[in-house]
Amino acid sequence: MELAEQYYSVKNFKEALPCGLKAFDMHVQLGSNPHMLAIVQTVLGLIYSGLGKHAKASEQHELAVKFLRWDGSYDSLAAKVDVAKELIDGGRRVEAMAVLHVSVNSAHLMNRPEAENDLELQKKFEEACELWRSCKVSRDNQLNLGRLI
Repeated sequence: MELAEQYYSVKNFKEALPCGLKAFDMHVQLGSNPHMLAIVQTVLGLIYSGLGKHAKASEQHELAVKFLRWDGSYDSLAAKVDVAKELIDGGRRVEAMAVLHVSVNSAHLMNRPEAENDLELQKKFEEACELWRSCKVSRDNQLNLGRLI
């Protein structure tokens, strides 16, 4: 998976895709937990999006969301933020809010000693909260506009 992520980080999506698919197959064969599969599916969704295959990206993100539970780790929160960003880019703000809802409303997980000392996790949590707020403001504005029309 690391190789796929490295190719993705330099926007070499054509090389990233086979690596990501191979990583997914390996995780399935090894019987990895659903959380790990969801993270791999999130990365595959990002790769497909980079290739312009948005329907395939949405499919991967939807599968990931079904299995992704925030356990207080950086990886699971980062995966949820990535899925939410893709949904927002696709104009699906309400779904993005649903993806982030549990994470944003689980602030108590951020009060654990290991979380308080993890600056990356704190920053990612703030990013999740900001995305959630922006989706909520956008949704509220749409509802208010609908009442005016």
